[in-house]
Amino acid sequence: FSAARRDTGTELTEYGAEVTGDVNDRLRLSARLTVVDRAGQSEDQRVAIQGDYRLTDKGTLSAEVRRNAVDDLVAGTSLESTLAALRYSYRLGANLEVYGTGQFTLSDDDGVANNDLGTIGARWRVNDRTNVGAEFSSGHRGEGATATLEHRLTSNHRVYGSYTMSTDRTTGGESQVAFGHRSRISNQLSVFNERQFVRGDREAGVSHAFGLDFAPLPGFNLGLSLQNGELEAITGLVERDAATVTGGYRSDVVSWQSKIELRDDSGAERRKQQLTSNRLNWRLNDDIRMLARFNYSDTDDLVDSNFDANFVEGGLGFAYRPVGNDRLNLLAKYTYLYDLPSIAQANAGTDQRSNVYSIEGIYRVSPRWEIGGKIAQRSGELRADRSNGSWFESTVDFQAIRARYHLVRRWDGVLEYRRLDVKENGSTRDGLLAQLDRHFNDNFKIGIGYNFTDFSDDLTDLDYDHKGWFLNLVGKY
Repeated sequence: FSAARRDTGTELTEYGAEVTGDVNDRLRLSARLTVVDRAGQSEDQRVAIQGDYRLTDKGTLSAEVRRNAVDDLVAGTSLESTLAALRYSYRLGANLEVYGTGQFTLSDDDGVANNDLGTIGARWRVNDRTNVGAEFSSGHRGEGATATLEHRLTSNHRVYGSYTMSTDRTTGGESQVAFGHRSRISNQLSVFNERQFVRGDREAGVSHAFGLDFAPLPGFNLGLSLQNGELEAITGLVERDAATVTGGYRSDVVSWQSKIELRDDSGAERRKQQLTSNRLNWRLNDDIRMLARFNYSDTDDLVDSNFDANFVEGGLGFAYRPVGNDRLNLLAKYTYLYDLPSIAQANAGTDQRSNVYSIEGIYRVSPRWEIGGKIAQRSGELRADRSNGSWFESTVDFQAIRARYHLVRRWDGVLEYRRLDVKENGSTRDGLLAQLDRHFNDNFKIGIGYNFTDFSDDLTDLDYDHKGWFLNLVGKY
């Protein structure tokens, strides 16, 4: 959340998942999903599938296909691109590895700049304590370079440094130098200290961060991070102070994690921000699990209140998976959302305060057939202009029924009918969704499909731009 960069008062949430599995002694497959959500402004999604094949004991060939989708809520546009890359790495001796990568643009929408790219790099293990890395890239979007150094002073202390030059920014190029150290004081306590220097075409900054991680008792974790920095922004010099406190607990029954962060900007920009995120997973018994979350972000601009922003999201869910009947799975969930973006995204979307209720289930009829369905409702109020105008009621109902058929070995086919009813204008949208799944083991599967409708089953998403291909990753434990 905190960084030595310019801030616009927009909450940024980044999440994702990655799964890796060995098909055999030579082939490894992996899949990654990353979502970057700038509340009320844009959402970036990156989905990638990669395969690594060991040709010899020293050489490995890798291939990747990546799909990027950027939904710009300010401009009301959606841009997509598909990239493919080949990489060959070769180990020269026991301590040195060199590699080269070629990236190619397979397809892109108008407005997406071509992103062909070539990269060469090396990683060198100097000795048992020191590692060095270097990489250089050049392509249609410019050039970039990275150099890293890590040295282990003792078994409990290490220092590191890095230099990064990048042109992959909408505001121009940027260079960053960072160095720091991490020390393990005891089995319960570790501390870190880092300094960052950032310079871009339009701004520059320096920040200093200090933090500690503490495990006072088995299962418990506590963390503290303090940051101080100066940013040379367009408006002038901005001094930033930030503090973060984290805490959590994990056992066989319950898992809890919370974070609170405070940020204060003074000088040319005077802004106060506070953020908290909280997660709880509680196994009530062998059949029922409860999941809860609460996220809150508030931005108070002391110069211009139009730059204020507020975001509240809370949810409570129950999962029912009876041990005595492994054919049945049920999930019920409630979500509350209040979203007021800053003026930087005033024309981006819609203010909303919504309550969303949903319940869905799956039942395995036979070894080959599964049937399932979902019903959901969003009831609340929307406002077209940020913090201005009247709220109007909005009620949306969603229904879906689906069937899954086990085709052969590890392959499944899915067909779903879905319907969306908007109460206020009496409109109805419906259609089909088709999907093909590949099971890699008992806990993970990847699916590719096509949505013939333009709406999502996430009723807090107010955009009708979901028609088209999608990639679905499912993991269970």
